[in-house]
Amino acid sequence: IGAIHLLKFGNLDGVSMVRGPGSAFLFAPVLFLFGRNPWGIKILLHLLAIACVPVSYRIGWQLGRNRWIALASGLATTLSPDLFLYSNYIMSDLPNIFFVLVFCTFLISALETLEFRWIIAAALMGSFATLFRSENIALLIIGAGALAADMIWRWRMGSLKNLTWNLSAVGLASIIAVLPILWWSAHNQRVYGFFGLSNYAGEVLYDG
Repeated sequence: IGAIHLLKFGNLDGVSMVRGPGSAFLFAPVLFLFGRNPWGIKILLHLLAIACVPVSYRIGWQLGRNRWIALASGLATTLSPDLFLYSNYIMSDLPNIFFVLVFCTFLISALETLEFRWIIAAALMGSFATLFRSENIALLIIGAGALAADMIWRWRMGSLKNLTWNLSAVGLASIIAVLPILWWSAHNQRVYGFFGLSNYAGEVLYDG
């Protein structure tokens, strides 16, 4: 509904109080091209399901540096019944699974290299995942905490020289990632009268 409202009126006021605008951003281009034809969304979901396989392969390679471990990770994803099931339902967990997998591989790259491009990539992916499902804000907290802890550990072991600069990079990426979340919370305050990502009571455990 949010994607249809966005295409028709050019704003996000039609997005549900329960869900963030991530699904509207994701589905709006498909609806623009295919209209109400369900094949557009089905093609997108199947492409996301297929894309989960190489991302899982990359995560397996990053964690094990072993071709067989990476192959097993990709194969397990290929044979996952969830991907077959979710790729046939619009409001399913499939896009969320893809976004979380991409966040994980970006975060692992950031932990391996401490390069700002991977740090900001993980932060932005975590931010978009949060706008897709508000409980994903845990990704940002876990990611920033893991990076900060890793940097402090390397500094104490003597393998990291400039701790201040590296922590500043994490802080800057976190601020950039939080800005869209604050913007959406302010939008909910203006439209629905509450400041937050969602008014769904079941998500209070994750995001307050």
